[in-house]
Amino acid sequence: MLGAAAVGSAYVPAMVRSRAVRNTDALAVTWGQPATATGVFAVAALSVGPAPWTVAASYGSARWAWLLHLSLFCTLFSFFVQMWAARATSSSWGSLLLGTQLLWAAVFGITTAGNRMGPLTPFGGVLVHGATEWGRRTALVPRPAAGEREGAPDAAAPSPEPARV
Repeated sequence: MLGAAAVGSAYVPAMVRSRAVRNTDALAVTWGQPATATGVFAVAALSVGPAPWTVAASYGSARWAWLLHLSLFCTLFSFFVQMWAARATSSSWGSLLLGTQLLWAAVFGITTAGNRMGPLTPFGGVLVHGATEWGRRTALVPRPAAGEREGAPDAAAPSPEPARV
């Protein structure tokens, strides 16, 4: 979970700010993300259990239908909407929405799926919300341009006129 949070915290700002990503076809990037993840996890799975193709061969039609549903609607569609939304908004607003997705997952899990809150759930929620808010506020702080010292007067700004007597 911590690894996924670290990757997500780097991925969202990169997706929002990168001109290369902004000009890329969203559908192509959407297909590339799960394809890359599938490759990485298929190789990693070889070291911890049976080969993925062995497991896939044992699936019946009902499991393949669920896998197709989860892949297309819960993964590809959500990645596509996430990329579209991140491009359409500011970094700070995008981080607030995407940074709190764990909280939303917990809310929906508890209210619709009957999941139960453990003793650390509220603490985790406070940490997620606090970190997201801290990151959002940090993104709103103006930073000096390249080559400027923080606190130095802006060379392009007009100097104040001397007082006339």
